[in-house]
Amino acid sequence: VKIKDSDRIIVEHGVITKIAKDTGISNDTVGKVLKGIRMTSAQNYELIRNRAISCYGGMIAKPIQTNN
Repeated sequence: VKIKDSDRIIVEHGVITKIAKDTGISNDTVGKVLKGIRMTSAQNYELIRNRAISCYGGMIAKPIQTNN
């Protein structure tokens, strides 16, 4: 599945702290990266987002489109 930069990744409570400890990146940065905000190098950005999905069961949140 291709993850767009703008896609938000939702994780369970406590996972941001686990990813921060695994990677040595601050909780604040990990949280913002999972919201799609590029707060770090491209390599760390991809590492955080991929780890959230592959190791911690993160889910990509897609906006619901309405026909108004």
